Amino acid sequence: MSEGNKALKVARGSNRLPADVVVCLQHRKYQRFRSKSDQRYIEGISFYTIKENRRIINFPKPHYDNGVQKNKDDRTNGWYKPTVRIFKNARTYLVNHDVILEDLAPSYFLECLIYNVPDEKFGGSYQDAFWDVLDWLSEADLESFLCQNEQLPLFDGTDEQWSVGNAQLLIEELIHLWDNW
Repeated sequence: MSEGNKALKVARGSNRLPADVVVCLQHRKYQRFRSKSDQRYIEGISFYTIKENRRIINFPKPHYDNGVQKNKDDRTNGWYKPTVRIFKNARTYLVNHDVILEDLAPSYFLECLIYNVPDEKFGGSYQDAFWDVLDWLSEADLESFLCQNEQLPLFDGTDEQWSVGNAQLLIEELIHLWDNW
């Protein structure tokens, strides 16, 4: 086992896959607390980075639940998750061909970016979904976007969040990839 900045790295063993283990505490974002028996909160996690000793707060359960909801038949007809995969594959293509740096568009932030796209932009065909989402993103007010957990802004200038400039650069490069494929 080795220590990363945010997780413990567990090496592959004869009977196990490699894994990252995040040592964390429960975090509660209270919506109401009138008494111990009358409270409502969003459950999240908090942990500290090793190098900078910065506190990071995240909400993995709402992130997962919101993704499942967006992918449902009455919203995107099952097109949300495949569309995210298309964008991640396109991002990987750009990285592998030295168009963008690997850390320009982390997977988590790319998924959150696409989560903010209106439901009606997904579907038809893979090509339609990719272009409709990309076209909408190219005109969107990115500053108002939330993470998929709907608890944190996607862009807020902290080290834990993405920058609008990086998102815009990714969108520009994806449009260039589409136009020149």
